[in-house]
Amino acid sequence: MTPIEGWKGGMTQAGKGLYTGFAQGLSGFITKPYQEAQKDGAAGFAKGFAKGSIELFSKPGSAMFGLMAYPAMGIYKSLKNRKLNSTDAKIFESKIAEGDDLLGKFPPSPEEVKTVLSAFE
Repeated sequence: MTPIEGWKGGMTQAGKGLYTGFAQGLSGFITKPYQEAQKDGAAGFAKGFAKGSIELFSKPGSAMFGLMAYPAMGIYKSLKNRKLNSTDAKIFESKIAEGDDLLGKFPPSPEEVKTVLSAFE
């Protein structure tokens, strides 16, 4: 995985993650039963089918979360690394520190998280 330096890197990583998540989920659904059947026979096939079925949903699902997370990280890094004069840079860094501090002191309740997510959707 290449480090994310800006919004372009975040978008690139999100696309790669989405592709590999779906590809691994689909291929695992087919290959896991075969691999496990070679080890343990019919019982291995059943175990491989169960593993492959779980991967069929979990890998693409996690890739879809990455589709949101990687670009957000790229935007954050772009904003953080942009060329600011020293005063603006100090203000920007202090705002980030203040937000981190407030989040640590006053974590959001589950109801607040639901409200924000429903407004986002």
